Amino acid sequence: LFRMSAKGKNPTQLTFNAYSDDSPAYSPDGASLTWVDTFDGDREIIVAPAADTATSLQLTVNATFDVTPDWQPA
Repeated sequence: LFRMSAKGKNPTQLTFNAYSDDSPAYSPDGASLTWVDTFDGDREIIVAPAADTATSLQLTVNATFDVTPDWQPA
């Protein structure tokens, strides 16, 4: 995953692995980021502080195909 300005400039890589990371969504306050990762062979939902995605936490641990994480308004 990458973050960049609204004008498409200054890309910053957020995740560093050989797996597919997709479907990112920022929390309503912008402090956290969630996405889908395939590192364990299926799709799992991950969450991390938006400022430091290296400290991520896996939210789902199952054989189900987890997709499209989203946040509810605060």
